[in-house]
Amino acid sequence: MLEKIQEIMMISSHASLIPYLVVPITPVNPSVYGAEYLGSWGGHRLMLISDYSEKGRYPNGVLTAEDEVNLYLAAEEWETVPHISLPDNPVAFAHDKVWVLRNLTQGVYVRSDAFRMAAEDMEGPEAMRGRTLADVLLSEIHWSCESDHGISGSGKWAGDRFDICVGDAVDDEEGWED
Repeated sequence: MLEKIQEIMMISSHASLIPYLVVPITPVNPSVYGAEYLGSWGGHRLMLISDYSEKGRYPNGVLTAEDEVNLYLAAEEWETVPHISLPDNPVAFAHDKVWVLRNLTQGVYVRSDAFRMAAEDMEGPEAMRGRTLADVLLSEIHWSCESDHGISGSGKWAGDRFDICVGDAVDDEEGWED
């Protein structure tokens, strides 16, 4: 079941997704704007559904019949979550750490240092320039039945569960594949 089906976000940049998935190393002061949203999508199913997707043609096992009805109702009366950025907190979002996008469903991850960026282009789990973890995520969670409206085909991670955390989390656990 899609637990957060009512939360639809108009994406102004790929990096807009990062704060909703990132797990801070230390707690963030609740008085910081958007603190309640930090990591709030972590562990939930994500799918970027094209306007051209046909009803009933989604990845197997992702949507129940009730979810499909809710999805179309949500599209008619959507509620956006606020645009937030990661707080300037080098302890909670360490700039000197490797961050990983974890696909919790498939047990695979992508490391932020896989993009071979210069240190000055990285700011914790976000990249200031070049490819980002959000780029990888969006390319793998899109779902479309059409091939002539932007991205063709469908991502192999559509409907899977994700989070973003420091690399130590996967280094310390068995069963993860890079």
